[in-house]
Amino acid sequence: GEHDAFLNLKMLCCENRIVKNIALQHEEFRGELDAVVFTERAIFLLEVKNVKSGNSILIDEKGNYLQMGANGNVFEHQHDKNFGVKMNEKEHLLRKTLESNGFENPKIHRLLVRRHLSSEVVWL
Repeated sequence: GEHDAFLNLKMLCCENRIVKNIALQHEEFRGELDAVVFTERAIFLLEVKNVKSGNSILIDEKGNYLQMGANGNVFEHQHDKNFGVKMNEKEHLLRKTLESNGFENPKIHRLLVRRHLSSEVVWL
């Protein structure tokens, strides 16, 4: 799924640098970033999620990552913690890494990329 999402990133219409599958650590925080896209104006932190055909991704008001099956049943994704907390941690890691390498107050945007396993990449 991530591979297909990364192929679609090649169609960006601006000068960019894409870094994929980055393992970062800063003090006690560590994590893996699916992709980071650097442009002249901003930095984009991407989280890629695969969704089976007929299912939907839901993020509730508390930031919990849920999926709704084709039958309408909602279930919590067992491998993902609160999506808001997860993205805050990833942004913190990226920000601290960039700042320690001379980037002052980098402008970072967070994006969730949803990919249906039976179709094209959908950008949220």
